[in-house]
Amino acid sequence: MSPRFLIVGFDALRPELVTPEHTPNLAAWLSGAARLQNARSVFPSETKVAMASIATGGWPGAHGIVANGYYEPHTGDGKLFDTCLLYTSPSPRDRQKS
Repeated sequence: MSPRFLIVGFDALRPELVTPEHTPNLAAWLSGAARLQNARSVFPSETKVAMASIATGGWPGAHGIVANGYYEPHTGDGKLFDTCLLYTSPSPRDRQKS
């Protein structure tokens, strides 16, 4: 069996906040994990921009994701498509509860 690995990204979580006192399970898990001590985020430091840069190894100008929202040229309406709006309605789990 080939080796397996997991890449985990915690948006805006500063390393000094991961302590046994504040986050005991995460601190225990990280004690056996590799850490990129000199890693720095890109600008703008928005979730989708930063995670795309981690995944591709490229700057925002190279991968094209420059914000959490983006313009969808195929709609032709010139409006910003904000992916956060996809999560404003109740989830299927929440609908089952009501």
